Amino acid sequence: MKTETLDKLKSAIADGEVDTAKENAAKALAEGLDPVFVVQELTKTVREIGEKFSRLELFLSDLMGAGLAMKEAIELLKPSLVGRDMEFKRAKIVLGTVTGDIHDIGKTVVGAMLTAAGFDVTDLGIDVPTAAFVDKAKETNANIIAASALMSTTMPYQKDMVRVLSELNLRQKFKVMIGGGATSQAWASEIGADGYAPDAVQAVKVADDLIKTK
Repeated sequence: MKTETLDKLKSAIADGEVDTAKENAAKALAEGLDPVFVVQELTKTVREIGEKFSRLELFLSDLMGAGLAMKEAIELLKPSLVGRDMEFKRAKIVLGTVTGDIHDIGKTVVGAMLTAAGFDVTDLGIDVPTAAFVDKAKETNANIIAASALMSTTMPYQKDMVRVLSELNLRQKFKVMIGGGATSQAWASEIGADGYAPDAVQAVKVADDLIKTK
């Protein structure tokens, strides 16, 4: 079930053309295309873009543009997906940059890529206190808390996240994944986080793995 509209939509996402992506997503619904099929096809497109980024064939700006275009297209398709295919919303993730850290670009790209991959992402923004992560995770019944820290001075708040969850007897309820320029797999292991992702492409793979093992 491939049409000219779907091809245009996929091209718009690959090129990071948000307005064109939204226009063709709406047109696809108007033409009666199956929204589940459309999302499945778009997810393939975004993953292909992620693979190209991993091979250094694309720049970060390309990845960000594609992720944001996909996110906007998904928002238009969501109402038609309700009750159709819950795999579209496989898991809920609460995302944010920890206390004292105001870096936003990397976290935003991660959020867009996770959304594009079918996760239901709540982005709390920057300078987010540990308690706010936990409260929102409880409120939304999230599966994963994803905390970013770009600076070495804010990394301890990722450790604090794991500690607080343990003290509240919530450690088994929420998986914790971390990322950010200052972090590493060694740091994730040291603080007891469940996963670490060095970039947006790996974040999707890590989130997939965490859900499978939950």
